[in-house]
Order: sequence, then C-alpha cells, then structure tokens
Amino acid sequence: MLNQVDFKNWTEVRYNQITPPERRAYHATFMFENKIYIHGGQDLYEGTLKNMWYLDLNFLSEKDSESPIWQRVVPLVSEKYNPGALAHHSATVYNSSVFIIGGIKSDGTSSKEIFKYDVARNTWQVCIQKGHLPGARDDHTCLLYNDEIILFGGYESGIRSNDLLRYKISTGVWTQQEFKGKVPCPRAGHSAVIKGDQLVIFAGTNEENQRLKDTWVYDFRFNTWEMI
Repeated sequence: MLNQVDFKNWTEVRYNQITPPERRAYHATFMFENKIYIHGGQDLYEGTLKNMWYLDLNFLSEKDSESPIWQRVVPLVSEKYNPGALAHHSATVYNSSVFIIGGIKSDGTSSKEIFKYDVARNTWQVCIQKGHLPGARDDHTCLLYNDEIILFGGYESGIRSNDLLRYKISTGVWTQQEFKGKVPCPRAGHSAVIKGDQLVIFAGTNEENQRLKDTWVYDFRFNTWEMI
C-alpha cells in the first residue's frame, strides 16, 4: 500500500529578483550537480519559450543562506545548434550532458531532432540518429537505462502511441522493442520512472482523450509488461 503524503512537509520557495523565469507549463526539467534546470515550455500569452534557467539547490541545506536566485543560461555557440522554442518535450541526463528529444515547436509542428547540451562546456549540438527512428514525438517520456534512452508513448504525428524505443547514446542507433503478451494502451501525457531493471508508467490520456489511472511495469530482463 502506498503511504499518504504529509502535505505539511511542503514549503514554498520564495526568491527576490527583478527578472525571474517567465511563467510556463509543458517545459522540461532536469537535475545536474544539485542544480535544477528548466528548458522551454509554453505561456498562454508569450507562446512557446526557448530559454533555459537553473536554480542552485544548495540553499536548502544552508540555514542562513540568502534568497535563491534563478540564473539564465546563455550558450556559448550560435543558436543554429540550439533546439529553439520547444514545449511538451523531454530532457534526459547522461554523464555531463542532457538530451532534448521531441516536443512542439513555435510553429505548431513536432520536432524529430535530438539536441545534446553539454552542461560543463555550455554548448549545444544536434545528435546523429540511425536505425528505427521514431516519428516526430511530443508528450512522451524519456528515461535513462544504462547507456540508453528509453522513449515510451506520446503523440506521434498527432496520434497516441504505445511503442517503446531505445536510443543507444554511444552509437546514435534507435531500436524498437517488440513485446510479448499484454501491453499498455496508446497514451500521451503520462508519467514514468525507472527503478533497477523495471520501467513504471502511470496514467496519461488514451485515444478517446479519457484520463487514465492505470499503472504498468515493463521488465527489461524478461521483455514483459504487467498491469499492477
């Protein structure tokens, strides 16, 4: 049985700065060296955003620390290597790099690219893709398993998917996983985590745009899905 969350443990983080990040939704978030980064997203009035910010979380362990301040990331190279304005995308960290996959661009089309951001060098590059490439994807999930990025579900050219693809970081090769037995229904907007050799997905919306509440576990060792 899952433990109930004690909401008394939540604390709002307040910061004093003139220009904090714009309000946004559908952005991508990742952690690197105790800093939380946000990239892109969408605002109702500003549209799709292309900037990236980080917040140093070391203040959480310092009793007398000053108010935290968001810092805007300004890449060192030309914007032609930058993903530009994106929302509904994913961000996956591997070593000192983060891989931005998919998303919806400012013109409303979905991205097929993989962009690699080197956090230590503050540079962007476009990644090579080979093999069984996924179509343009958004509202999917991407997680790291060993040295592979595991992509599941999301919209592919506007249609919800339930496929699982593996991107080998060292070679740039995509492979599509073939399953045995039952599988989750196609979905988008779901959440996912990996623990050990298992991928856990929860909820999302189905092809009838109904909100789901199911939980599925995929075991990499046996190539099987199980609903729990």
